[in-house]
Amino acid sequence: MHTFIKLAYKNKYSVEKSRILTKLRKQASGIDEITDKSEGKMWIGLVSFGLLLLSLTHEVAHAGGELICDDKKFIFEKGFFSSSVTQIIDDESVPFCISDSPETVTRKLSFRDLEIWCVTTHRVSSGSRPLAKNLWILNRSANKLYQYEYLFSNGEWLLEDEHHKLCSGSEGK
Repeated sequence: MHTFIKLAYKNKYSVEKSRILTKLRKQASGIDEITDKSEGKMWIGLVSFGLLLLSLTHEVAHAGGELICDDKKFIFEKGFFSSSVTQIIDDESVPFCISDSPETVTRKLSFRDLEIWCVTTHRVSSGSRPLAKNLWILNRSANKLYQYEYLFSNGEWLLEDEHHKLCSGSEGK
């Protein structure tokens, strides 16, 4: 009789274990379905965001235009990740604000809203203190070129010369 009780208990335990496992499998299956649906929604969101970013990049990448100031012509391209300015000299394209001799002349190009700044610093040698600076500002909203020349004297920058030129311009897309 004692063996019969052991078998019945073992059988009851197996049935209970089977019910618990079945219940756990159903819960796991439900979690998998929820996870699959969430992952699907996540992929749809990522693809949508990627397409939106691509369309914005395409729109901005084609933004550009030009300014013509007397005999100087500047063509600018503004992209989503970078921008550039090209100067046309004697029908030849030359990158604007790039130094020919970086040891003595350094140039820095920056973009501020509708202005393009080029700061040129002149030195006697690569390790010396700057002696002179030129600042060119191409203002696309006012269609003007501002030029400033500074000399370093007695510990401060002194404005030596300035020119303002009215330009004709076009905005491209």
